[in-house]
Amino acid sequence: MDVFTDIWNISRALRRIDVKLDLAIAEDRILEQWAKRLLEAGAVQRAEQTKLLKEILARLTPPEAVSFSWQFELEGEIFEGEPPHVRNDQKLTISITPLDKFQQPTKLDGQPDWTVDNATRASITAVPGPDANGKYSAILEPVGPTGDVVVAVQGDADLGEGVKQIFGTGTVPIEAGQAVSFKLEIGEPVDQAPPAV
Repeated sequence: MDVFTDIWNISRALRRIDVKLDLAIAEDRILEQWAKRLLEAGAVQRAEQTKLLKEILARLTPPEAVSFSWQFELEGEIFEGEPPHVRNDQKLTISITPLDKFQQPTKLDGQPDWTVDNATRASITAVPGPDANGKYSAILEPVGPTGDVVVAVQGDADLGEGVKQIFGTGTVPIEAGQAVSFKLEIGEPVDQAPPAV
């Protein structure tokens, strides 16, 4: 690798970073400073240059996700961690935030895949994301029968060319909806007792 390849790799790493700080302006400044250092480092041994580049890339590369934080929204109310009981005439928004090993929010490479274990009880539809807060969401809609539904989500935590799948599951209890009619049952006719004299 020559100096210009090193500069190109640093530039690519900087472009992939999406942190809360405003790196749009800082990117050019940082790249220019490191490029000058590398060009002026003609006397520096190759091993030192490689070490310096590895340190730069380690600081600029966001950590991989290792788990998810779950959030549920039902009729405007937010639930963290555990899902609420859902009536079969409601729908539930489920959101996940990818977390690194220090439980800090991070990103996924692409969209996560959502599934349910029992399509006769509910369906799930992904919402394009992430949203402005870095959350990925899906809408769970019960289809009639009551009982528990296991929601599973998986995503690629490797932000590069590789793939590192992480998984999460949550159980959503589905209950009967609000009454909308009556089920009328008429028994067999029986004779009345004779009137008292």
